[in-house]
Amino acid sequence: MSQKNKINKIQNESFERTAVFERASVNEDERTVELSFSSEEPVARWFGNEVLGHDADNINLGRLNDGGAVLVDHNHRDLVGTVENAVIDSEQRKGRAVVRFGKSQRAEEIYQDVKDGIRKNVSVGYSIQKMELVEMEGDEETYRATQWTPYEISIVSVPADSTVGVGRSKENPEKENKMSKEVKKPEVNAEEIRKTAVAGEQQRTQNILALGARHNMTELAGKFVSEGRSVNDMKDAVLQAMGERGVSKETDVQTEIGMTGQEVQRFSLLKAVRALQTGNWDGAGFERDCSMAVADKLGRDARGLFIPMEVQRAMGTATGTGVVDAGALVATEHMDDMFIDALRSQSLMGQLGVRILGGLQGDLDIPRLDSGATFSWIEEGADGSETDGSLSTVLMSPKTIAGAVPITRKLLKQSSPSVEAMIREDLMKGAALAIDMAVLNGTGTGPQPLGILNTTGVNTVAVADAATGIGKLTHEEAVAFETAISEDNALSGSLAYITTPAINGAGKTTSIEAGSGIKLIHDRQMNGYDVHATTLMPAKKTMLGNFNDVVVGMWGVLDVTVDTAKLAASGGVVLRAFQDADVAVRHAESFCVTG
Repeated sequence: MSQKNKINKIQNESFERTAVFERASVNEDERTVELSFSSEEPVARWFGNEVLGHDADNINLGRLNDGGAVLVDHNHRDLVGTVENAVIDSEQRKGRAVVRFGKSQRAEEIYQDVKDGIRKNVSVGYSIQKMELVEMEGDEETYRATQWTPYEISIVSVPADSTVGVGRSKENPEKENKMSKEVKKPEVNAEEIRKTAVAGEQQRTQNILALGARHNMTELAGKFVSEGRSVNDMKDAVLQAMGERGVSKETDVQTEIGMTGQEVQRFSLLKAVRALQTGNWDGAGFERDCSMAVADKLGRDARGLFIPMEVQRAMGTATGTGVVDAGALVATEHMDDMFIDALRSQSLMGQLGVRILGGLQGDLDIPRLDSGATFSWIEEGADGSETDGSLSTVLMSPKTIAGAVPITRKLLKQSSPSVEAMIREDLMKGAALAIDMAVLNGTGTGPQPLGILNTTGVNTVAVADAATGIGKLTHEEAVAFETAISEDNALSGSLAYITTPAINGAGKTTSIEAGSGIKLIHDRQMNGYDVHATTLMPAKKTMLGNFNDVVVGMWGVLDVTVDTAKLAASGGVVLRAFQDADVAVRHAESFCVTG
């Protein structure tokens, strides 16, 4: 592994260091303990020796000083206290903290063990943002963390860094252990390693070829084998191919009409609205021609006017609701996902990682991996089992979103790009709201997509307060959501809680445990995951899930027409917009809701 790749891997991992307690630092009146949680003592890792830098700019203490957690054995569900204060001891080059224990039965148990000298070890969990190779001696490498962040302190049982701990003396730096220049290397059985490598290569080849044969991709499988690609690479290729088979390879091309940047800039939604209102297209002939060109592509007439895909993409470059520069409406580079990105930023579901596919044609089959591959130990020379997982599809078909944007008589007379931008943004906000509603609570009946709350197989957790109150959670109930998903091996991806404003507000004032002072929802997080509140969630409901496992498909382009009757008395009109879309939940087990 190259040094660059090794450092990149290190910076994506979480680490722990353990040290020894000393009773002298316990303040029984305040229920506090002073401890040192880190030092520059080298620790052997898989990549070599690790040294944590203790210069002022090396350590980010923000998470610890913002009510950092005191845990038992790094278990986020076993909270026993909070960090009162964390500082850097520049003289001794250590991280020091004062922690306060709670008054719950569990916290009292741990606190008494600390006072009695039974619990002697303290550990810190941390992540490394920047690492540098500072020394090489033979095969031994030493890396120094120049930017790292401690995020919790734990009471543990096995020590590692003996130079830090509760009450560790500030007066005896000479007692700190120094890095040994001699590293005892483990004995290596070269023949055993060779046999293992051969068996692993045979297993890889067999699994890749089996996947290729099963899914009519034998040529690609042979290429992956020769290139040394992994079985997971082949699975990804199979899933991608299944997705492409369900989507026309000319998805966006079908709704493009070849507009130039100048033509996109020339297209005026307001001119088209005025023409739809009056029936006089003399001033909007260009807009009508563009709509007819899209209609020819789609093979169907518009309700009123089709907005070409090129113009929709340019809508994604106009940001904000205030006045924007006219150039912001020009798609100088036709990026396929500009409109989708703009829609995603307006939609809560989009911000949470829901996948939005645009410009679709025909029904769509979304690939789904129902069961993963299994691995087992085999004898030398034995064949590996061909358990490469079970693949299926989720069907999506276009359903119609309808929205309305009122436009006053005076606004209709404007021709400013800022007015165009405002109307276009209103269209995107309306579509985003409809998507959020469908993803969360679509009924799946009639014209509606099927949303998460109504999907069969979604995990549920009973919430006691749901029977008599607003459905607010306890800490144990919040953790139960996570546990249910974890037990289905689905705890990954873009995870977040969604709840009602009432439950969110209650969580900000509810302590995890009486006397702990730690709120259930703090800094927009609960149980370590982001929390979002929306009035679109039904009363008393909370949800935790991986929103990467939701797909929103969008067909064709925006179709707009004008309602001249609704605001006829004031001379205004209502711009009515239609967009075909659908929602699919790829894995119900990735979600858990209030039962």
